[in-house]
Amino acid sequence: MLHRTEGIVLRTIPFGDADLIVFFLTPDLGLLKTFAKSPLKTKSRFGSSLEPLTHSKIAFWGKENAALPRLTQSDIIHSFQSIRDTLNCFLKVSEIIELTLRFIP
Repeated sequence: MLHRTEGIVLRTIPFGDADLIVFFLTPDLGLLKTFAKSPLKTKSRFGSSLEPLTHSKIAFWGKENAALPRLTQSDIIHSFQSIRDTLNCFLKVSEIIELTLRFIP
C-alpha cells in the first residue's frame, strides 16, 4: 500500500553500495525507517532531499506493518539551511536528534 506523509530526516545509514536506510520523524507515524534504493548514485531522483535536517514530503510503499518500507518519493519542503550554516546551532540540533532517536521507539 502506498502511504504519503511529511517528515524530517533524522539519520541515514548506508546499505550496500548506493542504498540508504533513512530515519524520518513524522507527525502521524512517529519514527519511521525506510529503505531508499540508489539515492547515492549520480542520477538519483532523491537529490538532496535525504540529507539530515531536511523537511520533506515523502511517499513509501509497504505492507501495513512492514519493518522497512521502500521510499519511492521525497520532495524538499524546507532544508533548514540557516541551522546547517551555523556550527553551534547544528551541534545543538544534532544532540536533539540523538536524544530523539534514543527515546522514541
